[in-house]
Amino acid sequence: MLSFAIAGLAVGALYAMSAMALVITYNASRVFNFAQGGMAFFLAYCFYYMGNSDTGLGLNLWLAAAIVVLIIGPLLGLFLWWLLLGKLGNLAPLTKVGVMIGLQVALVAITTLIFGHDPVYLVYGPVGEPSVIFTVFDVNVSNEQFIIIVTAAIVALGGYYVLNRTMAGLVTRGSVDSELMTVLTGTNPKFVVAATWMIGTGIAGLAGLMVLPKVGLSSGGFANLIAASMAGAVIGKFTHLWRAFFGALILGITQEVLVLYLPSEGLLGTALRPSLPFLFMVAAVLVYSQQKDVKADSQKVEVAAVNNAYEVSLSRYLNIMRNPKGHWDRWVGYAILVVVLVGIPILFNEYWTGL
Repeated sequence: MLSFAIAGLAVGALYAMSAMALVITYNASRVFNFAQGGMAFFLAYCFYYMGNSDTGLGLNLWLAAAIVVLIIGPLLGLFLWWLLLGKLGNLAPLTKVGVMIGLQVALVAITTLIFGHDPVYLVYGPVGEPSVIFTVFDVNVSNEQFIIIVTAAIVALGGYYVLNRTMAGLVTRGSVDSELMTVLTGTNPKFVVAATWMIGTGIAGLAGLMVLPKVGLSSGGFANLIAASMAGAVIGKFTHLWRAFFGALILGITQEVLVLYLPSEGLLGTALRPSLPFLFMVAAVLVYSQQKDVKADSQKVEVAAVNNAYEVSLSRYLNIMRNPKGHWDRWVGYAILVVVLVGIPILFNEYWTGL
């Protein structure tokens, strides 16, 4: 069972990286990236072309991975933000969903047009051919599994620290919550959103490269990756990195461990594991729907108190203005006005009154 758990930990780490990319881009733009699978698919093909010595450039796999994740991925995110994503901010939510689904279809089609439509199933990731580097309780751990887990942990720690402990993270979250306040800090909100899309696309590409040995170069495999990462994003309420990270991690472990207990044939054996992301999403929605949102309730109480104070003040003012008698302060005001109007010609000479 431990061997399946370790394999599931590596799979969950892949899901976690993809889920964190979704959370990061949503935090800055309030656009859920349904096209992330297409982005990862395109970047994975770029990596395959640069690293393949037979049909491509034949570069070192680590060098090819660095170029894809650090250069091509961010440039792709910047280009898509300039072309389309930066214009979605004020659109209706359903419009955003439709645009992102259309972008997903377009990216897969463009990738196929550029690199060909023949799927490649035997392909290595940045690590190359996996090899055992150490054992844990007689269970072999490959260099590929180890690097995937460590990379996911680094991305999670770095993303959490930047978003929650730095000024850059505060500005990123503030660019959506209060664009005016972001401008007053001297920061361009559009620049913040563009940078976030660049980072999110780079992380999505990193997850795509790591998942290559498992799914190959097929659009269906990357669609499964985005489905699993959506479950992690839902568990994290689209805003909490750590919840998304551990939710996706648990999903991957559960998928692999279930192999021990499910039959190899039949509907239960073939349909339950692919359906787990949806079941996790349903469970998260049911749990969150039963929880009381303390922050929202406190905001409602504050708004109600402000409205009540405003209504009381308005009522008192209207009573003073409408009541025909009994309010001496109004008559005092009239008397002061008369005294001022009569006293000005008496107290001041013609020079002052003629100005």
